[in-house]
Amino acid sequence: MSSLKLPPPEGQLAAVWSALHALLYGSQSVSESGLLASNGGLSLKAETTQDMAMLSQDVQKLESVLEEIMHTENGLEERTGRIQELSSILVDLSNDIKNNTGHSYLNPECVAARIREIIGAIKSLSGIPSSYPGAFFSGSQHLTVHGGTFMSNVHVHGDLSTRPCNRQEIQGPKPRALKAAFDSEHRELCCDETRAGALSDIARWIGVDGLDLGTSKGDSDSPQESIYWVNGPAGTGKTTIAATVAHACSNRSILGASFFCSRGDAECSDSTLVFTTIADQLGQFNPDFAAEVFSVRLANPDIGHSFSEYQLRKLIVEPLRLVRHSLQPCVIIIDALDECKDPAPTSTILTALSTHAAELAPLKFLVTSRPEVHITRAITSEPLNTFTRRLHLHEVELGVVRRDIEHYLEIKLSQMARGQSGDWPSAEEVRALANLSSGLFIFASTAVKFIDLPDFDPKTQLTWLIQNVDVPGEGSPTHRLDRLYTEVLSSALPNVPQRIRPHLRYILGSLVLLRGPLSLLAFSRLLDLDIDHIRRTLLRLQSVILIPTDLGKPIRLLHPSFFDFISSPTRCSIQELSVDVPYQNAVLAERCLTVLIRHLHRDMCRIGGASRLNCEVLDLPDRIGECIPLEVQYACRHWVSHIVHGSQVGSLLRLLDEFVPRCLLYWIEVCSLLGDLRHAVISVSQLHHVLIQHQVASNPTIVLLKEAERFIRAFFPVISTSALQVYHSALLFTPTESTLRNVYGTQMDLAVRTHNAVDRFWRPCLQIISLRGHVKNLSVSPDGNLIASVSEQVINLWDALTGTKLMTLVGQCAAFSHDGSKLCVYVEVQENDDTDYLQIYDIPDWSEVYREPCERSITVHSLAWFPDGSKVIFCADGRIRIWDLVNSRQVLLPLPELHSEKVLSMAFSRDGARIVSGSHGQIHIWDANNGALVENLHGHSDWVTALGFSHDGSLLASASDKTIQLWKAHGGTKIRKLRGHTDSITSLAFSPDSKQVVSGSDDQMVYIWDSASGGQLHKFRGHLNGVYSVVFSPVDHSQVFSGSADGMIRIWAVPPERTQPASLWSRWSNKRRDHTGRVLSLAFCAAGPNIVSGSDDGTMCIWDTSTGDVLQTIQAHSDWIWAVAFSHNSGRYIVSASRDTMLHVWDTSSGAGTTKFKTLVHPRSVSCVAFSPTKENSLATGCWDSVIRIWDFVDGTQLQTLRHSSPVISIAYSPDGLQIASGSSDGKTQICNISDGWILWQGRDRHDSLVRAVAFSPSGTRVISGDESTLRIWDAGGGILLDEIEGHSMSVPSVAGCINPRQSPFDIHIDSSVLLTTHAFIVQDEWLYCFSHKKRICWVPRDCRSSRLCVSADGNRVAFGMGDGRVVIFDFRGFECHSGSCDWSGQRPLPTSHEDDIV
Repeated sequence: MSSLKLPPPEGQLAAVWSALHALLYGSQSVSESGLLASNGGLSLKAETTQDMAMLSQDVQKLESVLEEIMHTENGLEERTGRIQELSSILVDLSNDIKNNTGHSYLNPECVAARIREIIGAIKSLSGIPSSYPGAFFSGSQHLTVHGGTFMSNVHVHGDLSTRPCNRQEIQGPKPRALKAAFDSEHRELCCDETRAGALSDIARWIGVDGLDLGTSKGDSDSPQESIYWVNGPAGTGKTTIAATVAHACSNRSILGASFFCSRGDAECSDSTLVFTTIADQLGQFNPDFAAEVFSVRLANPDIGHSFSEYQLRKLIVEPLRLVRHSLQPCVIIIDALDECKDPAPTSTILTALSTHAAELAPLKFLVTSRPEVHITRAITSEPLNTFTRRLHLHEVELGVVRRDIEHYLEIKLSQMARGQSGDWPSAEEVRALANLSSGLFIFASTAVKFIDLPDFDPKTQLTWLIQNVDVPGEGSPTHRLDRLYTEVLSSALPNVPQRIRPHLRYILGSLVLLRGPLSLLAFSRLLDLDIDHIRRTLLRLQSVILIPTDLGKPIRLLHPSFFDFISSPTRCSIQELSVDVPYQNAVLAERCLTVLIRHLHRDMCRIGGASRLNCEVLDLPDRIGECIPLEVQYACRHWVSHIVHGSQVGSLLRLLDEFVPRCLLYWIEVCSLLGDLRHAVISVSQLHHVLIQHQVASNPTIVLLKEAERFIRAFFPVISTSALQVYHSALLFTPTESTLRNVYGTQMDLAVRTHNAVDRFWRPCLQIISLRGHVKNLSVSPDGNLIASVSEQVINLWDALTGTKLMTLVGQCAAFSHDGSKLCVYVEVQENDDTDYLQIYDIPDWSEVYREPCERSITVHSLAWFPDGSKVIFCADGRIRIWDLVNSRQVLLPLPELHSEKVLSMAFSRDGARIVSGSHGQIHIWDANNGALVENLHGHSDWVTALGFSHDGSLLASASDKTIQLWKAHGGTKIRKLRGHTDSITSLAFSPDSKQVVSGSDDQMVYIWDSASGGQLHKFRGHLNGVYSVVFSPVDHSQVFSGSADGMIRIWAVPPERTQPASLWSRWSNKRRDHTGRVLSLAFCAAGPNIVSGSDDGTMCIWDTSTGDVLQTIQAHSDWIWAVAFSHNSGRYIVSASRDTMLHVWDTSSGAGTTKFKTLVHPRSVSCVAFSPTKENSLATGCWDSVIRIWDFVDGTQLQTLRHSSPVISIAYSPDGLQIASGSSDGKTQICNISDGWILWQGRDRHDSLVRAVAFSPSGTRVISGDESTLRIWDAGGGILLDEIEGHSMSVPSVAGCINPRQSPFDIHIDSSVLLTTHAFIVQDEWLYCFSHKKRICWVPRDCRSSRLCVSADGNRVAFGMGDGRVVIFDFRGFECHSGSCDWSGQRPLPTSHEDDIV
């Protein structure tokens, strides 16, 4: 072990120096002794002497920092606190290590915490934020700390797949476009003395002295102008200017970031990657900024899919506020913005910049683009107009541009003139060529490359160009550029033999239609052509095509204007080379499918275990590069696009029929690995639509493609995070009689049997989105792509395709405008304010474009837009209000005067002419322009809870009580009533074609009605609470969205045919649901294969866990059954406890089935029960009267009474049957002696809420108690609180069965004796884990999991009690588990250093 080389310092540094020295020698002793700390299941494990030595090497990296501090007086005071902090930490840790050397125990949590502190202190001492996710202590990768929260340098011992990952951990690579940086490829720069005026003006705008951009000095003449827009038509040199500025700024270290857009690259044309990439590069520019961005990504894991304004605000503007003091002024360059895919009428990138234009300092944005309408509109709008300086290249005096082009040509041609005889080129020739360019630099650049073609005489080439391109009377810049391109092709064609001319068209057509960059090697493999053949064929076209000498570099067009030329029959006159776009797309589609069929297979990246998340494969990018060649990646991303835009030829369709049943799942796997799964959903949907439209594909192919869309959407949460789950959990829960399951069922490798979990066919529910709180209102964007949900004054924006949360807003009500360009939000007053607000956000950049105060209200609902977007209408405190957005004032109309009660419902006609309002028994129709009463409708005697106009304006629907009344909207004539709901109807809506009505009710059902006949078309079941909001997809009537009090949004596919409601459930499902209510309690029989369940309908069911069948259903009680249990050992008896104060004991041994054996009456509701583990005839009950009663249930006598401080919620016997642990509603946990009733102890630390579960450890030395958010571990003997584990995501009815901490449960540092069973399971982040064997088993869909979970005694079965009356059973008996190892589906178990270690 080497010591530090510098002499020991004096003063403040002495303590640090001494501590470092002690730590180094202490750690050496540890490594030599091979210390292993096993206390509490945590360990600081040094398997080799290298482990701690590597840590020592990292500590020694402080030498340079300390030396700098020692020899520099400046800034020493600022670092005093950091030095003292580091000194204290190092001294404490070194003492801990020395004190424990040679002993068997070392406090692992202390070590884990100390290491984290050291990391933070070293970063702080080095001037780097402690939260920055950089690579520190890189050498200590083998150091393993079990427990605590780990930094990136501290690794979990064993396979990462063995621990649950939270949402933040499963996002994979950062969302960024690596190829967008200016230096990612060679870019031509401006020649000296060209573009001097433009570059000088940019230099003045940047305001940095000495910037090598023309002759002007810095000193910005307009600090307010944070954006500089360079614009001009194609070929005017925008990218060259941008590259020149980027190069100069990079040399001066003031280039913050650059994003060079390219429509030929999927990433470099993706608008959602612009600000994420810029934020990433700014993080490299400034570490403090990187730390803030890292924190944002942790808090917003889906931000890569969010809107541009939200990304700019969260990733750039807000971090900028926090680090502005340490961030030097810098330039951000966005080039060719017009090549960024942006469907919005106004540029989303520029609109986002406009929203925050005043907050960008010290950042300056240089943006170049063509002057396209959507970009110009954004630039000229306020406030961006005020903050933007402009340079219109096409408005620069032609003479100035021509002189620049002449100078450029002189430089380039003079380089060719070396070795040429005579005075070449002449000034006249240069001037003539410059005149031909018509101000287009791309013309000059292409001409230079054409003149300099290998094997051609430059003099001859120049003369030919001047003579052939200059056509009198046809002198437009575009025409001359076309002539130049024509000459380029014409010069190449005679040199291409006739036999390979089709190859030239094939290669050239494929190249110009590529939808992403490909290296020359990958391009040759995609086309199945020899590389040298491609080079020879394109040799004469190097003036328009970049043909790299490096096989790994992309082959590409030099300028997008060549694509515009060669793909247009009217511009390209050479028919042999003109690209037929549909035909060439079909050719590329065939090549893509051929490549995929040849290369795709299961587990492309050799990940192995399906339980591993993508983010847990630490070298995944390297594996992708090695195992998925670029041409395969390209084919996976773009095969559908080429088919959709191509001709449907027979050979292509035959390949499609081969690919779909053979490789579809392999393709989905790769899309997950590439992070392209959302695009895969869109792709298969587009392809299915095109094939149906043209009726060209076989029916099995069409069916499989449709089911593939359902498959990806239904299982998007799991497939997007774990690619191999496509063959695992996703296939497991795919309907058993679906075509996809029948075709790919043999691919499933999960040895799990389920009962009552998997449907027979695809059900109407396409997707489930879960959130916290009741879903009170839904609004869907007109294109059907976005969902705005209102829940507890929080508005969440969702991607309707994948269910991904895009952003969160504050508000009580929200509505999309009719044109889909805006979202209006009503924001309730804050405590310190006396007004509410109306806010309007622009879509899709989500910038706030309107905010005005309005009259304070308590409750607001039914927000809607006028069709012309000039006003919004809403119902506030039972009154209807209209808000004029143009004049920012409330329009006072006497709408509520005729209502004798408050208005509960309101609707607006599509034409904006009429408003309908409903209160108690009253419906009024008003003129929206003047507030005049048009109709007064009578037909309800109760509250009118929902209203809606049909889209064609002919019908009105009103809901009251349990019925819907249809009216003629003009005249108010009753048409018919719609009956079927069994509870109050809360919401209704018409389909876009006005032919159907959808309704949601408190009966948890969604109905679809025929508005013409009043017949019930469809009946959707799935919600577990009242349905508060329903709406048809605005695009068509094929989808319905519903939001419920159960915290779920469901998207339903409306079947094209009429379905008989009575047979709907049996049609799609073979699940048993003998309970008609929710399952509230579950218990396995220890002696047999049965499980008992209790429901809020008073029934008790006994299930066969091997088949999922109900053996017996008993109407056991008249009220909710809170608790059930089997007796120990024989399992002969079952006890059921109910809210009806009755406790029944049932005998299962009689030949006539389960019969009632004894009834025990209680004064209050019984909340929990437990059989004695040692006495067959004894059981305990916990009651709401705060009493625990011990019974001899055979003779019905009460043996003992134990008192609690408040209602008893949970009880458990000790293993010896002598004590009872209990938890109460006031958060207390206690243990009592059964024999004398004495309270042995009552925990001093109360839970924050009622204690839902208690249990003893198998040894009886520990007690664990749990509420909704915390687990506490107690010493059973003295009631000392030993540990506390924060975080449950749901209620825990059985501590032994459902431990659900927010922190990784495999990181919990508890003694193994605390484990309640050798087979504990948890549910976290939608995954089912085996706690004791540290394995992620499978993902469980929302319809198959709940908070009511129990585990069989042998640990081989898990059951969920569902809200729809089902008991979902998972049977793991195909797995082999034994102490110390676990062999499940070939998954590798965690290595353990001790048989009791629980990580």
